Amino acid sequence: MKASPKIFMLATATLLLACADLLTGGTGLTGLDAGIFLKLRLPRMLTAVLAGACLSLAGLQMQSVFRNPLADPHIMGVSAGAGTGAAMATLLIGTSLPAALSGLTVATAAFLGALLTSMLVVTVASKFQSTTTLLIFGVMLGFIFSALTSILEYSANAESLKVFYSWSAGSFSGSRPGEVAVIASALLIGVTLTYINNKGLDIALFGDEYASLAGADISRIRGIAMIGSCLMAGAVTAFCGPLGFVGIVAPHIARGFLGTSVHMKVIPAVMLTGAGLTLVADILSNAFPTPLPVGSTMALIGIPIILTILMKRRRKMLKAIELTIGHRGQAVSGPLTFEYPDGQSVMLQGPNGSGKSTLMKTISGLLHPLSGGFSAGGPVVMVPTHIPKVKGFSVREFIRTSLFSASGIFRKLDSGAETVMEDAIRTLGLGSLADKDISLISDGEFQKACIATALTRKANVILLDEPTAFLDVDNRIMVLRTLQELAHGTGATVIFSTHDIYDGARFSDATLSLGDFLYKG
Repeated sequence: MKASPKIFMLATATLLLACADLLTGGTGLTGLDAGIFLKLRLPRMLTAVLAGACLSLAGLQMQSVFRNPLADPHIMGVSAGAGTGAAMATLLIGTSLPAALSGLTVATAAFLGALLTSMLVVTVASKFQSTTTLLIFGVMLGFIFSALTSILEYSANAESLKVFYSWSAGSFSGSRPGEVAVIASALLIGVTLTYINNKGLDIALFGDEYASLAGADISRIRGIAMIGSCLMAGAVTAFCGPLGFVGIVAPHIARGFLGTSVHMKVIPAVMLTGAGLTLVADILSNAFPTPLPVGSTMALIGIPIILTILMKRRRKMLKAIELTIGHRGQAVSGPLTFEYPDGQSVMLQGPNGSGKSTLMKTISGLLHPLSGGFSAGGPVVMVPTHIPKVKGFSVREFIRTSLFSASGIFRKLDSGAETVMEDAIRTLGLGSLADKDISLISDGEFQKACIATALTRKANVILLDEPTAFLDVDNRIMVLRTLQELAHGTGATVIFSTHDIYDGARFSDATLSLGDFLYKG
């Protein structure tokens, strides 16, 4: 199924959920006057849709620029800053103002707190290249604001705390047209910035080094992403309270549903997914005689999905325990014990006859271990050495052969497999060579096409036997760098054998040596 029909499906589901949300809460539409519908139900539904779209789009950008599957606006302290602003408003003003004006004051103070946090984050993002440093700064900033909020809560009176807790529980109810307009404006600005930055977000997925070497300004990419994300998250938090989980969960659902991480395709899907999640949370919160806080129902939806994501990532680890390898009953190497998490590039080195190819064939299933065992946590693909460059096959046609089991008699692929193939071509930068005869491209370019065949099969472990053999220096470095960036970008464990120890060590995260000893990097 192509992306467009899938987007239509998401839009239809979101529309149905919006209609269901309009029917929930209090009495049904029977006898419901137009005033209640227009002043209460419709603003609540619109707020839920806009809030979900904002938070999910912010989460998508943060996960891309930080390359962290659990990043979202909360981790950067935006919600905590908004909470501190709201707490200051309730403490300093308390109940001295009318209820409506008091609520608007709390929302305004929350927005200013979120804005201050956003400015701090964007400033730090422009000064530091390290995503780890920026993530740690966001977490520490959140702790600081949370501590300040606790101090203010401790000093507040009971009536002030009631106003503050009502805001902090999270709700889409009570939104006025002006507040809906503010969130809608923030979303419009955020969407515009995201589309302008979509090419940068794509290249950020492959790491700062790759982006910089390709000519991208990673600081500018990250800064634009943070400005849009913090603006959207701040507006939502100010008027709806600190809502969690949707920013983490929606991007994963959207990418998985579409089968791609290309931002131009994912952006509309992630907004629809986020809107759908917040609508479900609002429907659940109003399904009981006494409405529940939206923040609580959102947690009930989001936590199981996040746990599933964490468990799925954990299953991708390649492990071997007391593994002895060989063929025809004759041991070549072992016993071997090693463990590599997903997203690592591992260099396998050793002298001729040490068992490098035998180990790869054992992990891929071509050979059986003589003793011990191993687990790959998912599909394993091996790219053998010396694949012939058969004349008459274009690069695209060659990569298509890797989808042998997914094609029919006439090699026609379904739309899903076709999308996977084109994504692999795009990921390896083979777009300009896709229609060129493989016999006419360089050995380095052909090696990248061979790597693309592994990508099409969505492997957790990719094995490459001597991928740099007979390549010149430039192509050797290009291939090794591509392998490391591939591991970091896709989360697969990439193991390659090589005799080029110096270059291999430069572009690997760990080293597995066969022969007289085993070195675990």
